[in-house]
Amino acid sequence: LQKRVFQCLPWLANKPQSVQDTILEMAYQLGIAKLLGFKYTLQCIEAGNYAQAVKNLRESLLYKQTPRRVEGYIKGLR
Repeated sequence: LQKRVFQCLPWLANKPQSVQDTILEMAYQLGIAKLLGFKYTLQCIEAGNYAQAVKNLRESLLYKQTPRRVEGYIKGLR
């Protein structure tokens, strides 16, 4: 899974370990296809705009369904 995530998101290797761990956890929980569906959020993370990425996650359907889990992801982006 980790290898596939880094193939799909090559920029992730240049991010802090906490961000890498968060994206890998999301991939594990959601699957790679659903993770990649968070296009704008991933673009924000790639650009280093973590505040917008957090905002996007809090506005997502995933947050409505599993707020505690998503808050855990958010901690990894700060």
